[in-house]
Amino acid sequence: DGPVYFCCKGCIKKFEADPAKYEKQVADQRVLLAKLPKIQVTCPVSGKPVDEKVFIEKDGAKILFCCKGCVEKYQKEPGKFSARLADSYSYQTRCPIMNEEIDPTSFIKLKTGQTIYFCCQGCDKKFLKDPAKYAPVLEAQGTHIDPKKMEIASDPKTKTESKSKS
Repeated sequence: DGPVYFCCKGCIKKFEADPAKYEKQVADQRVLLAKLPKIQVTCPVSGKPVDEKVFIEKDGAKILFCCKGCVEKYQKEPGKFSARLADSYSYQTRCPIMNEEIDPTSFIKLKTGQTIYFCCQGCDKKFLKDPAKYAPVLEAQGTHIDPKKMEIASDPKTKTESKSKS
């Protein structure tokens, strides 16, 4: 029910071989993560960036969606989307360039599968010019990158995988 974070690919393989063996560690990780700030960045139905104007209130919290159609799908079968809802959050809540709150529609995707969020268009370009400069800021938010090996998943100009809000 939600993401599990690992330090390396070797640990992922160990976990996948015997998940039950690591139940306590996963539970402990979830307790720690619950104390960290997080922001919803993707729709639990479509996986697309959220629109902060499209939401429902559930148990005193907002659940954001990309469109009204996804709200309707979610409300019909909320249990079907519980794991995707848990995965729809990022612990990177601040832009590594401007230290402003991130905009879920301004991001780049890395070949590692990671997504780096920014507060606005333009910050992605500054980041890509010198990722090593901003790596410590991301590290403080729990996002570990290796600037020497960092590659974006596709050309940000095509906006196919990486996206910046216009």
